[in-house]
Amino acid sequence: MNPYESLLREMSELVLLCLEDRINPDQMAHLESLLQSKPEARQIYFQLLNVHIGMQDADNLVGMNGQQLRTTRVNELLHELSRAEKTLPAEPVELPRPPAINDLSRDRIQLYRFGRRDLSRLLVGLAAIIVMAATIIYFDRTLFNVPQQRPVVARIQETMNTVWPDGVHELRQGDPVKPGVLDFDDGAIRILFNDGASAIVQGPARFSCRTEDEIYLYRGNVFVSVPPSSVGFKVRSDRFRVVDLGTEFGVQIKPDGSNRIQMYRGKASLIAGHSEHDILRGGQARKVDGQTGAIASEIYEPEAFIQHIDSKRGIVWKGQPLDLADIVGGGDGWGTGQYSMGIDLETGKKRLDLSADKTMRPSKRFILTPDFPGIDCIFIPGFDDQPAQISSTGLTCDVFPTTNGRVWGYLFNGAWHKGTGVPYHTHKLDGVDLDYDQYHALKIHSNLGISYDLKSIQLAMPGLRPVRLRARAGLSETAAYYTNKMPSAVFWVLLDGEVRLRRAVLMSDGGFDIDIPLLPTTRFVSLAVTDGGDGNAYDWAVFINPNLELEYCQ
Repeated sequence: MNPYESLLREMSELVLLCLEDRINPDQMAHLESLLQSKPEARQIYFQLLNVHIGMQDADNLVGMNGQQLRTTRVNELLHELSRAEKTLPAEPVELPRPPAINDLSRDRIQLYRFGRRDLSRLLVGLAAIIVMAATIIYFDRTLFNVPQQRPVVARIQETMNTVWPDGVHELRQGDPVKPGVLDFDDGAIRILFNDGASAIVQGPARFSCRTEDEIYLYRGNVFVSVPPSSVGFKVRSDRFRVVDLGTEFGVQIKPDGSNRIQMYRGKASLIAGHSEHDILRGGQARKVDGQTGAIASEIYEPEAFIQHIDSKRGIVWKGQPLDLADIVGGGDGWGTGQYSMGIDLETGKKRLDLSADKTMRPSKRFILTPDFPGIDCIFIPGFDDQPAQISSTGLTCDVFPTTNGRVWGYLFNGAWHKGTGVPYHTHKLDGVDLDYDQYHALKIHSNLGISYDLKSIQLAMPGLRPVRLRARAGLSETAAYYTNKMPSAVFWVLLDGEVRLRRAVLMSDGGFDIDIPLLPTTRFVSLAVTDGGDGNAYDWAVFINPNLELEYCQ
């Protein structure tokens, strides 16, 4: 590109921003500098103004819906041009300076002076531009009536339970997407744009994929994931636009016009009205006033948008974590497990009859659990003086102290106890009853351990990856109702056999938080409880809301 072409492109962008009243102070100063220092920049500036005026008149000559050319207006314009040429005085006429640059002094830009002949030529040239533009639009839109070929800007990657209005062509996986308004009543669609960005639109929605790097949202929810190679992707609406700076974000527009812009990761630029601007970062949310364009803070809601769909497996993921207690209950981790379902310590199979009159010593230190997808095994830590096997791959761990190898009942989904001299009751931690309707919990009486297989979990939910383990744990305070002793136990968390948490706990300590990041290479997450050296009676250990936080990975 030669210097003139580079200057022409730069001037075109700046002048367009100026004419649309979207130019910022820095850009305005740069435009003034170019006009002051480069004669060719001033020449380009006046040419661009002429073209802009001509195209405005062209819009008046031809209707936007392909109406017939208004020849009367053209004839009137030519008549006025002819009359002006005849009646214009011979002496030079100084034209006023263009209104877009108001603060340039006379000595910084030399104004052009035209005589009647020069002005006549300019007006005739302008008329030619108008007539030519109008004629092109007329022939293109009315005479030939040939619809323009719209480019393919994206493709449908996946659909999930979509409901389309009567008479509307239903889009399916692999279908091309061209510019134009689309409506659907329910469900979700994942769209892959040509530039690499992906968007999940949740119905009911009305939207348009305008270009390969822009979607226009009239109503509905859209979650956008933008890889580094596609930075600059835009979501527009009637009130604002969001320009990606390397992010995952969601935009919501309700039928009443209320809206939400929410950033999950990275950052993006939010522009509203003529002057409102904000930079959003991960964990932030905003709304835009429909009347004033003012930007205000909103409460961040992690599960406000659908972030992943898998129609084959029926997965609709809105950012919710995977519930490890639910998996022990025979579920998929998203609420399908059965309360009080557990794992038999001899067979590794599902078991509902979990009450026990006394503690027992299992016959095996290691038990496979094939009936529980996502769980590799259960084991007895400290069964003897040998390292404990904690996975089906033969992984062992020698950190557990030798215990009496005894346990009570079974490892199960819930937080309750029933035994000799102890009626059925719900456990309590931090003074709160762990009612199942509000708290999901995993009961692990010492001495017991369980290993989850993240590889198996990921195979069941492609596109999602566990990134963090969270829970709150402790010994139930209800033991104080039935014993004068102070129960104690040791809580363990291991990643691939390596200890990430070891915490000795007394019942009186209350609960404590577990928050452990996972590596992409982590396969086995093991939770275990061993007695505190005083036997395992009343070691009613619970993990409240034991969750694996997930992340979408393209």
